[in-house]
Parts: sequence; C-alpha cells; structure tokens
Amino acid sequence: MENFSESEAVERESLTRCRAELGDIHPDTLHVMRDLANSLCEQERHAEALSLAREERLGWKRIEAGNTL
Repeated sequence: MENFSESEAVERESLTRCRAELGDIHPDTLHVMRDLANSLCEQERHAEALSLAREERLGWKRIEAGNTL
C-alpha cells in the first residue's frame, strides 16, 4: 500500500500543476486525474476515487462536445 500512497502524492502534485498550467479540461489533466483515481481505488478510498472518475468523465464529455471553456 505504501507504493500507492507515494503514487498518490506524486499524482496530486501533477494534477495541481496540470490544472494550473493547462486547465481542468485538457487531456493531460484528465489522464492524471484518472491515474490518481486508480491509486485511490487501490487504497480502498472508493468515494474519493469515484468523485475524481466522474469529474474526469465529464471533462472528456466536454472535450467531445467542443465545450472546453
């Protein structure tokens, strides 16, 4: 479980950086969001993982619809 904890810290930092530099609705940001959700799921933090997974899916839907503002 320690490896997932370490991954979580790196992914949270990456997500913060991506959001600041690229915005919430950018493919790189959404990929990092998915990775973080997976790490949280592996730590059995399902509610938090589900919240991020939903946010990520909504981001992809916005991209598909051309609504990235």
